[in-house]
Amino acid sequence: MIEIGILSTYNSPLLSMLILDLNKIQNLKFHILIDEKGLKEKDFLIWKERTDGKLDEHLKPIELNNRENYKFKKFTSHNDLSCIDYIKTNNLSWVVNCGTPRKISLDFLKNFNNKVVNIHPGLLPKYRGSCCVEWALYNGDEVGNTLHLITEEYDEGPIIMSEGYNLNNIKNYSDIRIIVYKKGISLLFKFFKLIENNTLPHINLTFVKSDFIYKPIPTKKLNQIKKNISLFGYKRVM
Repeated sequence: MIEIGILSTYNSPLLSMLILDLNKIQNLKFHILIDEKGLKEKDFLIWKERTDGKLDEHLKPIELNNRENYKFKKFTSHNDLSCIDYIKTNNLSWVVNCGTPRKISLDFLKNFNNKVVNIHPGLLPKYRGSCCVEWALYNGDEVGNTLHLITEEYDEGPIIMSEGYNLNNIKNYSDIRIIVYKKGISLLFKFFKLIENNTLPHINLTFVKSDFIYKPIPTKKLNQIKKNISLFGYKRVM
């Protein structure tokens, strides 16, 4: 049976959402590797602001109870040698980031070359960095998610899958953000099903690198986005 590692924390809302889908996969085994650092209060405030409290059920700490197709293992840090050794010892075929609280180290990546995967809320290579959903909305550009192999730099690497979403005429910013979160988890589920069915396409290891990295969007611009969406709905112009 193929076994997959998931990097996360005990209080990650993304992991809380993903676990609901893991129960639907019978022929893969998951090792949920918990970094004890956990997410900070500011991370929860960002989540609440983006979702307007509509996904607060996923903010509760996760009960680390093993199930038939997944089990939990705690580590002081995902970058610790003990975590790397655990992945090697258990012969995990893939390692997927779903809420790690830290940047994955180069040593970690070298040990699992082209096997560490990230789900990025933005369409790469154009939208690297922070608040890519918001910047795409501000620019009138397509909003989507990208599943990609992790490299040494943030938000780059060979693309496995990406998808954009039809958000025309949605008149609430938080509804758009919720769609992106949920679709990101669905994209991970698609990836797992392709692995389960042995139908994952060949991954082209070449990729286009963008030197521009988006920074957190200023509050004034974010408020402008929210106002325009509430008045006119989202309109893609690019």
